[in-house]
Amino acid sequence: MKTIFTLLISITLLNASPAFANTTYTVNSNETWAAAGIPSSCIGCTINIGAGYTLTLAATETCMNCVFNGGTLSLNTGVTFNIKYPGSTVDTVYFNATNLIANGTSNVAINAPVNLTNSTWTFNGTSSSVSNYNVNMSSSRINLNGNTNWIIDGGTFNMFNTSQIFVGDGTSTSTAYFLENGYTLNIYDNSYITLLGQSNYYGNWGSYNYASARTSTPTSHTTTSTINCNSGAVHSYANSCNGGRTYGPATISSTTTSSSTLALVLVTFSAEMAGNNTVDLNWSTQMESNTSHFTVERSADGISWNEIGLVAAKGISQTVSEYSFTDEKPLAGVNYYRLQMVNLDGSYGFTDVKVLRTNVVNAISFFPNPARDYVNVTLGASETETTLRLYNQAGQLLQEKKVSGGSGVIVTFAIQQYTPGIYVLNVVGADGSRENGKILIAH
Repeated sequence: MKTIFTLLISITLLNASPAFANTTYTVNSNETWAAAGIPSSCIGCTINIGAGYTLTLAATETCMNCVFNGGTLSLNTGVTFNIKYPGSTVDTVYFNATNLIANGTSNVAINAPVNLTNSTWTFNGTSSSVSNYNVNMSSSRINLNGNTNWIIDGGTFNMFNTSQIFVGDGTSTSTAYFLENGYTLNIYDNSYITLLGQSNYYGNWGSYNYASARTSTPTSHTTTSTINCNSGAVHSYANSCNGGRTYGPATISSTTTSSSTLALVLVTFSAEMAGNNTVDLNWSTQMESNTSHFTVERSADGISWNEIGLVAAKGISQTVSEYSFTDEKPLAGVNYYRLQMVNLDGSYGFTDVKVLRTNVVNAISFFPNPARDYVNVTLGASETETTLRLYNQAGQLLQEKKVSGGSGVIVTFAIQQYTPGIYVLNVVGADGSRENGKILIAH
């Protein structure tokens, strides 16, 4: 009888094991964690959230050895999201293209390794996160707005594939910070941390490592604590030069050993030929804080620069901002372009330089047209020899003239000997650029 009783106990315990372990949950509407049928302590769960839908944590919830795919997790104020590992095995929790929004006084408690891939985590109000295990970011972003913070109390924090951490929201009242208590930060693959305001800081009494690629040998760098602090000629900030703290505006990246006082992240900058021999300059920023304007500069030799335009900046922005400028009268030949990015306090930085060669043949015109006895051809800007050829409709070359460069040069063709009809004028520059025009000869 004792043996039978033991067997019944074993069967009872087996049946009482959590039915929610290793279960997949699919969320295809906006609903709360509980309403979606997900238990408050989920072990080995896969949670798939449909695109455009939000799964809300209205109460404290725990996930162990979980995988999140897609959608958005939203934490109500006062809620704690516990990320743990079950038993003695340390398992990673994965977030794949899953965004997280922590509101009010909510908290994300990380007590297991976490992998963020193509995900954005945003903290608002006074929400926070404390991580005690490794965090790996890949093509992901963390926004610490308002008076939020992220504290690393254990493990290694890795940033891969142009991952970003933005500390502050561009307002003067934001006191958000990102703090490492002596643990390791690795910044790889053009990733970076941007400190947006004068009261936002990155703190680490140890050092951080950076490299342009994870396969490269990283360089160790001591946290800069001497910029944007005290009252000085450049900045009148009240922050003291506390050891191990870098105050904003500043950027800590994988490609530089020093922080920049320019609180702006430039994403793209391009220069392209447009119609009528003009040049279109286009650029975009991903984040701005107290940015005043962009000065567009041009050079003929890459050494001496002249201002050719000024574009006002958004000033404060957490989203991608697009800008453009058209150079209506580029130089003949080689043009060098760059942007001077200017802050409200007068500090500034420069973009890289774009080099563009304009066509030496441009903006040709004819008069009179229709023509009888002669036709005049006016050349646009040209710095070298230009060849002009007149053809009939059969493609036969009738006349050819070569002239030296110079804006506004007029070349005359006598045409009284030709029968009425359409003729083609071909203008070729020394660099191979060409332009064709049709002339009507009428007697």
